[in-house]
Amino acid sequence: MAKTVLGKALRAVSGPWNDHAEKLSGPDGEMWLAAWKKFLRKENPWPSDFEYDKTKEDWKLIEDSSSKGKNLLLDIEEFLKKVPRADLKDLFTGLGQRHAEYLEKNQDLIPREWRGKHVIFFERTAWKGLVNGDYIPFLFWTGNRWRLEFLRRFSGGWY
Repeated sequence: MAKTVLGKALRAVSGPWNDHAEKLSGPDGEMWLAAWKKFLRKENPWPSDFEYDKTKEDWKLIEDSSSKGKNLLLDIEEFLKKVPRADLKDLFTGLGQRHAEYLEKNQDLIPREWRGKHVIFFERTAWKGLVNGDYIPFLFWTGNRWRLEFLRRFSGGWY
């Protein structure tokens, strides 16, 4: 049987299968079983690390290439160095939602002169909302603080 297609298939899955069985029988077995059930229903078994987790509103994450951890602040610092000095209203950062959430918590990093002048978009994260369209996170000045919201894209632009 070792040379048959079935034998090759069994050898290929035996390692992951044994690992999964160990996880199910281990101290976190309930968590692994719940994750496995979600996986079998073609749902994401692992919770999001976004503070503004739109999956809780039945949105689908369609793109996310934002950094995590140490690179997060480095990306933000690099963006702030490269911001065009022109008086642009809309600033497209090339960053993602984790960056937006970090800046919302650390508003002192955002230049004071941007208040009320700029809307900061984080287009590296996109969500499919319940209402037709894709959404990206953005920060805007409310008059006393920066606030994170989600903007809907209509044919060719963001509104």
